[in-house]
Amino acid sequence: IFYTTVPQVKALTATELIKNQLETNRNNREARVFISSTFVDMTGERGYLTKRVFPIIQEKFKKRGVNVTVVDLRWGITEQSLQHKAAIRICLDEVDRARPLFIGLVGERYGTTVGDYSPCTIDSDPRFDWIKSYPANRSLTELEIAHIASHPSPVAKVNAHIFVRDSSFVAKEVPLTAQKNFNAESEQAKVEVSKLLKQLKSWKQNGSITLDDYQCGWDKVNLVGRLEGLEEKIIRYISNDIELIYSPTLSQNETARHAIAQKMYLESLNMRFAGRTDLVNEIYNLVLGYQSERGSKDKKPSKPASRFSSKSSESEKEKQDEDSRE
Repeated sequence: IFYTTVPQVKALTATELIKNQLETNRNNREARVFISSTFVDMTGERGYLTKRVFPIIQEKFKKRGVNVTVVDLRWGITEQSLQHKAAIRICLDEVDRARPLFIGLVGERYGTTVGDYSPCTIDSDPRFDWIKSYPANRSLTELEIAHIASHPSPVAKVNAHIFVRDSSFVAKEVPLTAQKNFNAESEQAKVEVSKLLKQLKSWKQNGSITLDDYQCGWDKVNLVGRLEGLEEKIIRYISNDIELIYSPTLSQNETARHAIAQKMYLESLNMRFAGRTDLVNEIYNLVLGYQSERGSKDKKPSKPASRFSSKSSESEKEKQDEDSRE
């Protein structure tokens, strides 16, 4: 009897996992920026960042071969869906995929709280060791910020950026019927926001995050306006961060930059391509039928009723009717 010894595979540390992800992003020349905020009160800011601020950053670095992607998990989902048990793991995994590029927006509302952290601890992932001792029933926004602050940044001088909104405009400018969307959900929520602000100052002192504030005003259409100050800060901070992360490759020669630009262009076309699914499936089934018939009698397959899907056939028939009328 021969025995073989299976070599022990050393588990990666949280720092190693984070550095590996950063290296993957560098190799793919992708800069993912995670946006964290509460749900209702920050709709105006998130829309402004996505539609106005980040297109400027994306255009700037597209010319230099870096694809800037905005990760905003609050878009397209309801606040109720954030209460799903798995939401916390999905959100924190996305924080790590974007790390160290992170923007947090904090206002008067505390946000949806999470009572069950088990999705983060079930597989003993070292990235989530910190959450085992973290207080229960924290908001998802606080947990996202805590996660980015729990590990040292893999790039020197690049940290998460947290912006606290000056909410004095709410009482002065916002109609009474809309103020509930900006004010704290309850007295307890006020207490939790106050605790969070103290924690943010502590994280700033130990160098885990940068902390800044911003002014804004009421806007009937977009809910929040006068965000030029926030725009200037984010463009400056995130642009500087991307420069530091990708500095070894941003200075490549012109030939290399053209090759990267071409690759990015082809990838963008790939992402927008919508295949003719019904037609492809029909061709696939036709080939399978032909192979089956050849296996039995080696005869040609019977002619299909149409080489288009039913929807395509209707469109083709309509086109033929139009031709005949002409």
